[in-house]
Amino acid sequence: MKKTSLFLILSVLVIFSSGEIFCKVKSEKYSDYSINLSIDPESRDIIVDGILIYRSKNALSSDLSIYIDSNMVFDKLLVNGIDFRSIITEKSDNRFLPIARKIIIKNRFLKRNDNLIEFSYKGKLMPMEAMSANIVSKEWTEIGLYYPWFLFSPDFIKLFTYNISVKNLSGYSIFGLGNVTVNKWTTNISSFTPTNDMPICMSEKSKLTIFNRDNVYINFYHNPINYELLPKFSSDILQMAHNLQNVLSRRKNFEITIIESLRENGGGYARIGGVVLGELKPNEYDDNRVAMKKYIAHELAHLWWYRANTSEWEDWLNESFAEMSSLMAIRQTEGEEVFASILEKKRNNSLKTPPLWGFDRNGCDYETAHKILYSKGVCFLIDLEEKLGRESFAKLFSSLSDTKLTSTGQLLDYLSRTCGEDIANWFEHKLKFQ
Repeated sequence: MKKTSLFLILSVLVIFSSGEIFCKVKSEKYSDYSINLSIDPESRDIIVDGILIYRSKNALSSDLSIYIDSNMVFDKLLVNGIDFRSIITEKSDNRFLPIARKIIIKNRFLKRNDNLIEFSYKGKLMPMEAMSANIVSKEWTEIGLYYPWFLFSPDFIKLFTYNISVKNLSGYSIFGLGNVTVNKWTTNISSFTPTNDMPICMSEKSKLTIFNRDNVYINFYHNPINYELLPKFSSDILQMAHNLQNVLSRRKNFEITIIESLRENGGGYARIGGVVLGELKPNEYDDNRVAMKKYIAHELAHLWWYRANTSEWEDWLNESFAEMSSLMAIRQTEGEEVFASILEKKRNNSLKTPPLWGFDRNGCDYETAHKILYSKGVCFLIDLEEKLGRESFAKLFSSLSDTKLTSTGQLLDYLSRTCGEDIANWFEHKLKFQ
């Protein structure tokens, strides 16, 4: 298989890129998974059993759709005591879950509050495309919602807590983005802070290194051959984390897990709980260090920007804002000349693209979507900075990172209240017609 260059790794930002690890669990209850998992990396066989407590805040007006890897065979699927095994027939209609199938649970079978879903299934996980961020192999296993290996509903179970007990396998380290506890027979991975994925990684090589500075704590799972990179890489991560703290709303404790994937393809992504990076190349790192810093800062910035719908045009509130955050962090460290060079490329990329407002997130080609999300939206934010002045924009941007943005309408209302109706109208016109 052809190896992927560091440049390609940096340029592929995987969908669902989002996260927020800092919030404390409030009195609000979230859906919760309790799962026993056994997986064989060589045969791809997986055995899963457990329960999902699906919590619905209101009476559902539509059916609950749940996705699962197409190869899974159910021994048990009970929803509030009712057997649903006989209705698992629909193919996936979600472009990000192409190898899944869909289970539809009619809303008449659901309760307003807690719903108990009991499940037991097994099968051979489907092979993924070469550029996928999920993989099962003897050398490296990384499974998450892209299969998905667990019952997943992108529309109804957006945030959840979990506890997974993974059967230990001789010679392998097992880890993820949650809290990891290794016992004699199992490795437990859990998150009691609401999150949006349950990545499970297995490797015979990966090692854990912990580093920190000034209340920034990093748990880094990495390839041991990259020990020579650790001083540079840890310095860059800590630097970008601190720069983002200056740009966005400050957190008292900044602690995340970063995983260096040992796969050659698929790029990186952020989740609530941490960041998964593509495989690092020590011989390429220095030549691409600024790009790597920007990439790290972008993924870390998703720990603030993640709430908008990723399957619609509103995803620009996640991606453009994370990319703007990374550029502001880079400007602090690398200076105005580097910042201007990156911005010039983004302005060129924005040419001859459709208006950002309402663009077809699912229907347009990947290149156009990438230009709009990672270049055009950023250029509009730079235009806003130039119009307001850097100091006023910095205050606005920092406060926006604390407002839980989910829609452009919400953003425009905030601009109208804080900057004036004229600014809000000017910005809306850019989004709709430029």
